[in-house]
Amino acid sequence: MNSDKLLEKINLNIKRCLEADFYFDKLIDSKKKLDSISEIEALPLTFKSELQKAGVNGRLATPMRNIVEYHESFGTTGIPISTMLTKNDFSQWANQISECAVDFSENDIVLVRFPYAISDPAHIVQAAAKEAGACVVPVSSRTFISPHRRVIDLLHKLKATVIGCMPLEAIMLGETAKLLGFNPKKDFPHLRAFCTAGELLSEKRKRYIEELWNVKVYNMYGTTETGNIASACNQGHLHVSSNHFYVEVLEPKNWKKVASGEQGILVVTTLTLEGMPLLRYVTGDIVTLLPVHKEHNCGKESDIICVYGRETEKIMANGNMLWPIEVQNAIYGNMAENMGAFWTVGSDGKGLLITCEAKEISLSEKCEQQISKELGCNVHLKLVEEGELFERSKLLDNTPVKKPCYMYTIADCSDICNYKRFDDVLEGYHVFR
Repeated sequence: MNSDKLLEKINLNIKRCLEADFYFDKLIDSKKKLDSISEIEALPLTFKSELQKAGVNGRLATPMRNIVEYHESFGTTGIPISTMLTKNDFSQWANQISECAVDFSENDIVLVRFPYAISDPAHIVQAAAKEAGACVVPVSSRTFISPHRRVIDLLHKLKATVIGCMPLEAIMLGETAKLLGFNPKKDFPHLRAFCTAGELLSEKRKRYIEELWNVKVYNMYGTTETGNIASACNQGHLHVSSNHFYVEVLEPKNWKKVASGEQGILVVTTLTLEGMPLLRYVTGDIVTLLPVHKEHNCGKESDIICVYGRETEKIMANGNMLWPIEVQNAIYGNMAENMGAFWTVGSDGKGLLITCEAKEISLSEKCEQQISKELGCNVHLKLVEEGELFERSKLLDNTPVKKPCYMYTIADCSDICNYKRFDDVLEGYHVFR
């Protein structure tokens, strides 16, 4: 996008923002129309705490009659962040997913394994896949209706070609397949890709999933507040969706722009969001931003972003500051083929305690030295048998889900009374366990 067009879109976004009470007050003393892109640096930053305080009504920039969908963040601390989408917003969010090199088509059967409740990824991945002509199978995670073994059954029965899910879910499904007697590498020849989002995915963890299933993994990065900020090209790099976002990388101490390739906090300005537009929103994620080089040869022109983790998730060990992505890469890179499915990391400030399931636990000393050298801190690596960190039988739970049964015979009741409690009517709900 040329600079004139970008400036036009930024100014249009400022105009939208001013329709929200929150930004009307926040920008009262700020310039309302920029003459150059660099002038955006004079506008105030937007912090998550401000959005939480403003609430739904304070952030809404369009009449409620234009809103067609509502979502909230989950799994985060404090008050959830709300997002209200217009019909065009939802369409644009689906378009952002379509930029991913997974390239849905009419030949695909897509299992959508993101949770459908309240969060947005499942809905927009489903919309993007259907728009491309694919058949969508909604198999929401974190529900009794579609447990892991049922997903594997559908994957095999329907010959699904793509699974959309969190990275951890891809690993858990692989373990489930093994428990059911399948070889994930060989027994699903129709499966061609995973489309992942929702948690940090390092390059070496991505490689682990690709080797587990013998398919490509295409990652995406976004937030509930903004939509999908970046998606993977055919070479695996995350490219910023530049038609939808203007991004800055700032030093968190003075909020000045860092040099290209240096770490800083990602700040996002939306360019197409209508319902709840954002201006210089501080995501809290530590990233680097690099221009595309000719050798990438992927056809994408927008900047490449690398996400290191939340600023609040950094770990101090022996005076070194470690980011989650560095720890992930060190574990998966040095454990290599001995790597099991699950691991945990603890820190006391003096070093790291890494507990990891492994195929061969006698190799701990060698791996410990390698990880310690790579991270530059003391590491105690404890290798345990597969199944010790997570009981695999839980993946095979197939507790039946039933509709409520209101009618019964007296013979069904206990000797104590001649009626059923409503707890019994809701036996198959599994919500009140």
